[in-house]
Amino acid sequence: MKIRLPVKIFLAFLAVSIASVSMVVTANRYFANRNFSAYLRFKGMKTLAVFGGSLTDYYHIYGNWNPFINDPNLFSKLVLEKWPSNEQLYGPSGSDKFLASDASVATEIALSALPNAPPRRLYPHLSLFDADKNLIAGENNPFKEVSTIPLKVDGSIVGWVGLIFGDDLTHPLDQQFMKKQSRVFHTIGAVVLLISIIIAFILTKHLLAPIKRLSAAAEALGEREFKTRIPVLSKDELGALARQFNTMAQKLEIYERNQRQWLSDISHELRTPLAILIGEIKALQEGIRKPDPAALSSLCDEAKHLSKIVNDLHYLSLSEAGSAPMEMQVIKPVPVLSQTIYFFKTRMEENGMSINIHLDPASADLKMRGDRDRLMQLFTNLLENSLTHTNKPGFLTIRQTRHNGTLNISFEDTGPGVSEEALPRLFERLYRADPSRSRQNGSTGLGLAICKSIVDNHNGTISAQNSELGGLMINIQLPIINA
Repeated sequence: MKIRLPVKIFLAFLAVSIASVSMVVTANRYFANRNFSAYLRFKGMKTLAVFGGSLTDYYHIYGNWNPFINDPNLFSKLVLEKWPSNEQLYGPSGSDKFLASDASVATEIALSALPNAPPRRLYPHLSLFDADKNLIAGENNPFKEVSTIPLKVDGSIVGWVGLIFGDDLTHPLDQQFMKKQSRVFHTIGAVVLLISIIIAFILTKHLLAPIKRLSAAAEALGEREFKTRIPVLSKDELGALARQFNTMAQKLEIYERNQRQWLSDISHELRTPLAILIGEIKALQEGIRKPDPAALSSLCDEAKHLSKIVNDLHYLSLSEAGSAPMEMQVIKPVPVLSQTIYFFKTRMEENGMSINIHLDPASADLKMRGDRDRLMQLFTNLLENSLTHTNKPGFLTIRQTRHNGTLNISFEDTGPGVSEEALPRLFERLYRADPSRSRQNGSTGLGLAICKSIVDNHNGTISAQNSELGGLMINIQLPIINA
């Protein structure tokens, strides 16, 4: 049987309420009985002291306890005559006439049973002992508690009178009082339990309201409604959960938008070289162009461009999945940078670009764990980016420093720069600050995204900012193992 969450929460509240009410009622009954019994004991002992005076008067007259020994009923008669009446002890009985609260009535009932039967127990259970606590008259129950007080004549103890306390209340008025108290406790418990049920119902609805909103929002999110948000109405764990859900929904919305843009950009990037390639092939097929070396070279360039896009996309997908091929080993990054610059220097000079190199000679032996080929690809992409996007003539400044176990490398060119809004997006896939100009230069928009992926795989950081030279500055920080 499947029990819904609202029922489970309500039953949990109800169980706690029942347990709490039961414990309170039981504790109240226990302490009420205990305190009332203590009160009766206290009152009984005070009355016993008064009754003891009547016994010492008998001793004064006879000089011993022989009258009580010779007449077993004498002690019972004395109790009925000298022990305070029920009305004196408990107050007027009101409508409870059947309780025989009048002392004379109690006496008549007791005397009606004499001499062959003991009187009815409408008086306390008393016992009379001699000075050595030997029973003279009354009751002696070894299984019940007997509280005694001494009987003194001329300063000497001549006997003891004891009051036997039972485990239960024996007087009808006492029993009726405790029954009324019990009914009061049970009534209060029932009322409290009813209030607890109402409060549990309200709390259940209150606690489940944000969960229901979360469930509905999660269902909407499953239907790809990524604009779904949950109102944050509290600062507790449920409020934190709502904020986390909204953050997740926002990230999914951004991810969905980026995915759509990603697919659109990929299709566009692939469509352009494919269209050119197909157009040139048709021109060759229809005889518009001759299959000379220039036409074949153009076809080869478009095929290479298409292959580069596919290879770059493949590497990025592998990198994001954490499975990009990396051969990590101890390498020297500064010589790798110098070698890459050497390969580009002639080509950059031929295109009107000059390079200003500021490398720290003491850093040539710095080591780090990395992939040499990927680091060369990183530096190649950055040099290619400057060569492609810098106005000619121009120059590129490369600086390398070391600080706190980190190798810092910066690439700074002479522009043009990019807008401040475009800086945070430069490392996104297929993003171009100037799309039309980038395509004219043959850029795929994947170079800086690959650079970021390579740096991330080496536990480094890469950032971009506009330089004082009017162009773009790329800063790279890579961890080294011999600071």
